[in-house]
Amino acid sequence: MPRYGDRRLCGAKKRQGEGTCGQPAGWGTPHAGAGSCKLHGGCMPNNRRAAAEEQAREEVMRLGFEPVTDPLAQLASVAGELVAVKDRLREHVERLTHIRTLSAEGTEQVRAELSAYQQALRDTVSVLAAMARLNIGERLAKVSEAQLELMEKALRYALDDAGLGLEEQDRAANVFTRHLRAA
Repeated sequence: MPRYGDRRLCGAKKRQGEGTCGQPAGWGTPHAGAGSCKLHGGCMPNNRRAAAEEQAREEVMRLGFEPVTDPLAQLASVAGELVAVKDRLREHVERLTHIRTLSAEGTEQVRAELSAYQQALRDTVSVLAAMARLNIGERLAKVSEAQLELMEKALRYALDDAGLGLEEQDRAANVFTRHLRAA
């Protein structure tokens, strides 16, 4: 996307004269700062969707990322996010008075909100189906149980090294396990 100093520009080819549009990116549209200006189709559903994706990509790059160390928990987290996005988009769709709009050329187009909601439904179903196939809930429970057993074993070794008797070790381990499960 073309820039003028810190400012991003629309950059669409002008219809009259030479060069490209010098309006700020997204000028006159709901997605100010990204995509084409309103004079160059920035309000069209496809351009609005592309601008929203561009803004999302930039936000992800700004935030950075970390490698996934626990894919099962990450998949569960992604599923939760998808459900939240789907629910939020459903609220937008429920407020629509018309599901279609007329383009500048006079052709009927489905509203961007409805298209985004339909895609969110497909994505949510896909991730939840993958979780069901992989039996994620049971796997996460097994991982948690294995971690708990390792912690309990480490505690027993520590208590043994501290010179506590077996009865004291059992009592301390039971209290530790009870509190850990409660947490």
